[in-house]
Amino acid sequence: MALVKEHTFDESVINKINAYIEENNLSHKKIAEAAGMTYNQLYQLRHKNQCIKLREYVSLCRTFNEPFERFL
Repeated sequence: MALVKEHTFDESVINKINAYIEENNLSHKKIAEAAGMTYNQLYQLRHKNQCIKLREYVSLCRTFNEPFERFL
């Protein structure tokens, strides 16, 4: 079984997304639905159990109505 190596980019981006969600008191269920993700996908992403994919990043930025550079 291959282990997924944690990437600094992913960790930094996910930390910023988590902070944004907490600061704005956003519902995980509503975010997931609006971003076209399942609740489980968002949960896994927020808890750093998987790497963030570009399409997920773009979907979240659009859902938050934030520029793509916001979380980089």
